[in-house]
Amino acid sequence: MAVKKQEGTRLSYTNSTSTAISAGDVVAVGDRIGIALVDIAVDASGQLEMEGVFTLAKTTGQAWVVGMQLYWNATTAKVTSTAGSNKSAGVAAAIAASDAATGDVKINA
Repeated sequence: MAVKKQEGTRLSYTNSTSTAISAGDVVAVGDRIGIALVDIAVDASGQLEMEGVFTLAKTTGQAWVVGMQLYWNATTAKVTSTAGSNKSAGVAAAIAASDAATGDVKINA
């Protein structure tokens, strides 16, 4: 029997890295991303938003169209349209010009 525990739009996350996480940072969670809602110190826990539309840093030189699949490049800390070994970020929620530094992303879509 299934028992609902929470809505699922937010998840508790324990920062097991060696770097503190700031509110608003993108955090890789498995094959997806979440957005830190609070500062999360090393070895501490905090909430990540796992759904919604966020304006995120984007790789320049790539134009986005609405619905385009997007990925998180942890090395550059930017969203890209190149899959490679990057984590799924979601889809473009708005058109973004090639030279734009940011773009709107519906995360985990």
